[in-house]
Amino acid sequence: MLTDYQKENKDKAQAIANELKAVGYGDVIVEKNPNEISVFDAILTVDKVKYRVYRDYNQVLHINPHFYKRCDNISSHKQGEIYREIFKSNNCKVFTTKKIAEKIAENVEYLERSEELETKNKKTIADFLDTLKRYGKLVKYNYNQDYKTDEKTGAYELVNTTISGGSIEKNGIEFTFELGEDGYVNKKLALLYSLDNDLATFDRLSDNKI
Repeated sequence: MLTDYQKENKDKAQAIANELKAVGYGDVIVEKNPNEISVFDAILTVDKVKYRVYRDYNQVLHINPHFYKRCDNISSHKQGEIYREIFKSNNCKVFTTKKIAEKIAENVEYLERSEELETKNKKTIADFLDTLKRYGKLVKYNYNQDYKTDEKTGAYELVNTTISGGSIEKNGIEFTFELGEDGYVNKKLALLYSLDNDLATFDRLSDNKI
């Protein structure tokens, strides 16, 4: 049985669903939010993509993807830049067919541009890692490991392993690298601590004999 608050929330979601249907968007349902026990959402489907439609405290209507796709290799700063470039100021309180189409188009463009940038950043990282293959076993990689918790047993399960950085040591010189967001690769060269900081070492280095 629903509480009074849940009933009120569900009625508000149904009112939004009715507004959508009134302007020609009939593929809309009301369902309970899986993350908030007392919240009901109007879920609009357009081109097989689901959108959550709701009003904020100022009664402004919003249309957002029902589930946001996580884009790896894109920083929150860059995602914010893309968002601000695409999404216009929103003071919509009454839906029209045109306004809904505009909001859907903004969401589609945001997703497409994010995926395009994600693909570009992944290629930048992959191309860099390919340049390391000629060093073979000299490359010592560092890894990030992602785990998930088994709901039944509570045990941790490894679900993903990705290279986060690494190093190469050769002839007294160390090359280190760290893979960052937005396709960025931080690279450093250093002399190994086993070398003496004296003129003899300088002569050997400058003559490329170390």
